[in-house]
Amino acid sequence: MNKNINIPAGTTQKTEVSVMNRHSLILCTIVNILLLIVNPTLADTTSTEAYLKLTEEMRNIIDHNQENFDSVRLIHGTIKIISTISYKDKGSRVKEQTEEIWYDGSHFRADILESRFIGKETAPLLLEEDNMGGRTTLEPEPVGCVKIDSFESRMSYRPGTVHIYPPENDAGKVLRSTNLMHYQTIMGRTLKELILRSAAFTVKNETVNGDDCLLLEYYNAKYEIARKIWIVPSKGCCIKKTQLLQKGIVHEEYTTTLKEYLPGIWWFDSVKVKTRRDSEGIFPDVRLELSVESVTLNEPIDPKTFTLAGTNIPPGTKVSDHISGLQYVYGAGYELAQEDVDLALDALKNSQDKPIKETVDIADEQSQEVPSKPKANTEHLIKNDSNLTRNAQAEKTGKGLLLSVGLGSVLALSIIGILLIKMNKKRGK
Repeated sequence: MNKNINIPAGTTQKTEVSVMNRHSLILCTIVNILLLIVNPTLADTTSTEAYLKLTEEMRNIIDHNQENFDSVRLIHGTIKIISTISYKDKGSRVKEQTEEIWYDGSHFRADILESRFIGKETAPLLLEEDNMGGRTTLEPEPVGCVKIDSFESRMSYRPGTVHIYPPENDAGKVLRSTNLMHYQTIMGRTLKELILRSAAFTVKNETVNGDDCLLLEYYNAKYEIARKIWIVPSKGCCIKKTQLLQKGIVHEEYTTTLKEYLPGIWWFDSVKVKTRRDSEGIFPDVRLELSVESVTLNEPIDPKTFTLAGTNIPPGTKVSDHISGLQYVYGAGYELAQEDVDLALDALKNSQDKPIKETVDIADEQSQEVPSKPKANTEHLIKNDSNLTRNAQAEKTGKGLLLSVGLGSVLALSIIGILLIKMNKKRGK
């Protein structure tokens, strides 16, 4: 969960923007417009040498799986998630949540439609209390929350406040954020990426819940780690089940039921997930059941969907942009000088002949897949302070795969900048 600053609903504040801040805003807008024009993509992470070392059977498996995976380009649907979150010596809660989701390959958005505790215990679960009277509790996310993750930025909206953060420099982040994509990957990596990065897998036949599967398995003796992946050749080589074990103990596992949504395109329509955290009880054990309520694949999605302007966030909401350092009230707008407008347009014109390109090949790096100390699952942790909620999840820094990540700002800011430029032009007339 992102660190949130709670602002009472309906609070407004007029923000004065200096000339320097206006130039910063324009610069952010320019950079993001360039990113949209250049449209850089992730570098190919496959290694020809590693690929050729695989058996013909393994090459056919990963190629078939990747073909089916790549065929799902756009997703819009509704999912229901029932999760049981258990803390050692503190108790547990069962949460039912319904989300509307959108995905276009590089952007993901989730809107919380319903969120509540169900079962016998529905009160917030107290996790920690300090000497100053602060309390950390586990609570359902408020209905109306919006999360947008992309290669450009991360945006989190809770009623009253928007926070915009830099992106995580990790190609798998968007896949991990997107439930409907995550559970056809292995921790955010496609099957092909994992096979090419990891030790040699063995292959054998095995049946799981009535599906004839191929079990792909490797064992790391140094760390006593085993990775098992069951795929169904007759159903797009989709992942039926996957496990990560250490010393024979299952730490992560998910099992799917598979469905043909379009001719030749298979995906899951339900998932059961088990995650075992540490024995110290700092992080919870999580059991999750996800079901697809409705979904359309490869239908056009308006790009505006993944912008602040494309949400139903009400005007008057306070926005804290941690990329540009600006704070403002959504819907209040900015006054832009004509020189700023000219600067943005000139920079855009001059940049069109200078495309940004970068290629990175990380497939030759052999990974040792060790269950790391898990991040705190703080998605639902609320600290009862008037201003701050607890941020128990550290920022993860990965390798930079795109030059745009180093240069980019928030896509939402781009849209706002473009709209403001048009508004300023109109006023000039």
